[in-house]
Amino acid sequence: MTVTVRVVAPGASGHGVVRHAAAVAAAVVADGVVPVGSGQADLTHAQFTDALWGAGVAAAADAFVEQAEVLPRPLVVTLHDLPGADPDPARDVRRSAGYRRG
Repeated sequence: MTVTVRVVAPGASGHGVVRHAAAVAAAVVADGVVPVGSGQADLTHAQFTDALWGAGVAAAADAFVEQAEVLPRPLVVTLHDLPGADPDPARDVRRSAGYRRG
């Protein structure tokens, strides 16, 4: 049995989260998973970190929510760079608000 998984990790191929998404997709191919970058799929696996989805946390949350409304279901999301212990407490506050929304 094969399962198609739409992989969503927008951004430069060198970004760590994009590389992580590619590595996860490659690792499960042997188990019958067929990663696809677009179109219909049995499920969607999206990667979220604010740096990939927008110029700031609020813009990233807006972009992700908008995209999530049209992505094939079921939708699985892996969250990266969760708020907490950032050297800039104000960034943690912004990230917390954005991640709650996304």
